[in-house]
Amino acid sequence: AARHVESNCLVWPVAPPAKLDGYTVSPRVSNLDSSDDGSDEGDDAEQSEHLERQRGFALVLPAVFASGIMPGLGGPGAYAAWMVVLCVGVPAVILYSYTHRSVDHGLLRNFTSVGLSSSIVPLMHAILALKFLFLVPLVVTLRVLAKNAALDAAFRAELKSRTGANTRHFVRGCMWVLGVLSLTICFSETKYRSFSFLFHVAIWIRQLICFTSHMCFLTVWRVCATKVGRLREKVAEGSDRPEFWKDMTNEYRHLVEFIDDVWRKTGFSTSLCILFVFNLCFAGYVGAIALGDTSLWSKLSPAFWAAKQILVVTVGLYLWANLHSMCNSHRHAKKSLRYLAAEHFGRVPQDQVRDHEAFLHCLRELQCGVEAASTPVVS
Repeated sequence: AARHVESNCLVWPVAPPAKLDGYTVSPRVSNLDSSDDGSDEGDDAEQSEHLERQRGFALVLPAVFASGIMPGLGGPGAYAAWMVVLCVGVPAVILYSYTHRSVDHGLLRNFTSVGLSSSIVPLMHAILALKFLFLVPLVVTLRVLAKNAALDAAFRAELKSRTGANTRHFVRGCMWVLGVLSLTICFSETKYRSFSFLFHVAIWIRQLICFTSHMCFLTVWRVCATKVGRLREKVAEGSDRPEFWKDMTNEYRHLVEFIDDVWRKTGFSTSLCILFVFNLCFAGYVGAIALGDTSLWSKLSPAFWAAKQILVVTVGLYLWANLHSMCNSHRHAKKSLRYLAAEHFGRVPQDQVRDHEAFLHCLRELQCGVEAASTPVVS
């Protein structure tokens, strides 16, 4: 049997021959198993090479974001095209829609028939023009963020960590939810025939920019949150190693620097704050239209727009504040860095007491969170 296997089967010896009832028998592993192992190694190498070729958001976002057509995430040509569309094309479309379509198709008549002011139509077009104007710094900061070296390194480290798969699932789940919501909003906003076809195209462009910025916002927030989460796990476990609390202090300082680098220094948080303020103003505007309308059915569409603007601001500010709470909250249920570090009182070795107190002092004085250009840390 041994000679038959030796001459007719493709097998690989994995251990020295053993004696069994006077015969020499070699333990074997089939060629199929060995081939599978080589295939897995090849797949891992191919995936690693693929990660090396990608940069920025292309590492974690789906392939459509790596194609170069999304606002702020493409090459110089795509970036210049988006700037021309936002700065020249969209204002021209809004001006054309106001001068040729609003009166011809009875948009003004629709509002004045329910007792609203005749100035509502020019005000509506002016607000939409401002909305697109405020999207310009958002696209600019998206490009700066996509080229950020610290964020690129954080993406690579996150994908290689044990939470990398969960981050991918989180990003894909957000993409599907935001995609469905964006399509629903677009169809609801373009159902009015009072606006021209080009005006509807401008609405789709605005929604695409908002979708891209929301995905980038959630992706960056997720990476920041997982970095805070890993530091919380280390602090919760503790260690008797002499340099442990010094290392935790340095790691926390680097974490604060990273969050400030990707949010404030890139201008991303500032451009989002501008849009948040504008969203609240726009919510008040469409809310006034809803209150001024006499028909209950006609109130639903402006009320939906107002609720959408308020929801975007609320969720954005909550996620920002959550990063600060994960580090400095006093609530027992939150299990913040500060709370977990304070739980080690009385258990820290004598030679590490000063380092432990220095870590707590650093948590109090060096606030971790998102800042804008002229605002304190959102908490």
